[in-house]
Amino acid sequence: MTTASEAIFRRLLARRPVTRTDLAQTAGISRTYAVQITDRLLQEKVLMEVQALSGEPGRPATLLDWHAEQPAYLAALVGRAEVTLGWFRPGDGYLDATQWVESHRGGATITEALIAGIDHQLAAAAFPLAGIGVALPGIIDSERGLVVQALHLNLRNVLLRDSLVQRFNVPVVIDRAAHAAAFAESVYRQEKDLFYIDTGQGVGGGAIHDYLPLVGHHHASGEIGHVVVWPEGPVCECGKQGCLEALISLPQLSRRRDVKQAGKGQSLDRDDAWVLAEVVRWLTVALTNVVGLLDPKTIVLGPHFREVNVHLATAMAEALAATTLPEHRVDVTFSQLAHPACEGIGIALTITDLTSRVR
Repeated sequence: MTTASEAIFRRLLARRPVTRTDLAQTAGISRTYAVQITDRLLQEKVLMEVQALSGEPGRPATLLDWHAEQPAYLAALVGRAEVTLGWFRPGDGYLDATQWVESHRGGATITEALIAGIDHQLAAAAFPLAGIGVALPGIIDSERGLVVQALHLNLRNVLLRDSLVQRFNVPVVIDRAAHAAAFAESVYRQEKDLFYIDTGQGVGGGAIHDYLPLVGHHHASGEIGHVVVWPEGPVCECGKQGCLEALISLPQLSRRRDVKQAGKGQSLDRDDAWVLAEVVRWLTVALTNVVGLLDPKTIVLGPHFREVNVHLATAMAEALAATTLPEHRVDVTFSQLAHPACEGIGIALTITDLTSRVR
């Protein structure tokens, strides 16, 4: 269940500046309680008051916005080949991303590469560090800060948060990349029920219900890449046969296309009709079940899907309309965020850190 302060921070992150009354209505609390929370954040220079509304009858309402001198959070997305890092400031969003490839040098572990990348960022930092957030593919126990399993990173049972807290002595949040991306989409779109999916080295998904990520008993909710959609299909890296990931992850899609066309080393063509048809075919199998089970308002296709084909969202909306009930009609759209997982991990870290201050 979301807290009042979490709801307030979500609204501030999605739309600002806002009034105290608007924040109270968003959080479903009294204006008096909203004033207590926001006054504490004004004292800590997290928020500031800005110009009053004008042109309306009665006393102008005072607006609240993020403080211009607020600290920033460092967000990182760990991939198979590199770590993408960037600063997240609540008032500015996720700033320009940089990539750190220390994991390619000298056999450094993922933790060592991540720490090296953070050190590199801090050496040239323009902001004081308020916290660190890390998004990874795989199964993540966010409450414990534990990487249960990250298949593509060869990680299992790694207490990553403890290592980072010990090294940097700031709040740290660890989460699944797809959960973080779904959370960012929910906050910025102000949608309470959606499903996010993206491709890349693998295929990951994340569901949001009532503005919160669905985590699951084993912290594995949304692992749609390892749902079998074609039992006679190719063997997946996880060992099963016919997983969605084995069919439409970018490396596998490129390999299957090259085999079909008897060519090697060709990059995916955004106008390739076979590629579009294959992605629509297998995504439809997987997402029809998502729509039937979860009934999301929107399915958001991550940035890599736009690179596959710019017509994919329209094609998927048409395909799902034919395979789902009319009552389950769902919008399909591309993400408008360049780095949704990093945006989401920055939002989650901001909410976690600030909520702990006002409890």
